Amino acid sequence: MATPARFTDTETAGIDFQHVSGKSAFKRVVETMGPGAAFLDYDSNGFLDLYLVNGGKFPMTYYTNRHNDQRLTTNVLYRNDGDGTFSDATRSSGVGYHGYGMGVGVGDINNDGFVDLYITNFAPNVLYQNNGDGTFSDITKTAGVGNETHGR
Repeated sequence: MATPARFTDTETAGIDFQHVSGKSAFKRVVETMGPGAAFLDYDSNGFLDLYLVNGGKFPMTYYTNRHNDQRLTTNVLYRNDGDGTFSDATRSSGVGYHGYGMGVGVGDINNDGFVDLYITNFAPNVLYQNNGDGTFSDITKTAGVGNETHGR
């Protein structure tokens, strides 16, 4: 049986994530909703990895984060290194969606033994198919699941 994960110092563990809620004076409903997150073993190494969904500002543009630099809000995939630390695998895996994310679902959509990701957004949803080599492909259009409405 695996030991449960306990996060006490996320920065030391390699997790440097800041959720952007889009909080504004307009108080839109989506600005009050929390982000999605998922534990999954995307690389099949026996350790649970972490996918964190980010929001954004309206319109979905740049924001200033706690490090005072400008960057797009993005979802983040952290690879569990198996020693209590995580590495940012967002770019190398291809799952850094830049939009107003709402939630995430995981499952093996094609029964190939690799966990795939379905991201719900305040925009079209996105389906990432796991290629089995640490990368994902965006198959939203071919699968016909890019729902244009609010994250359903």
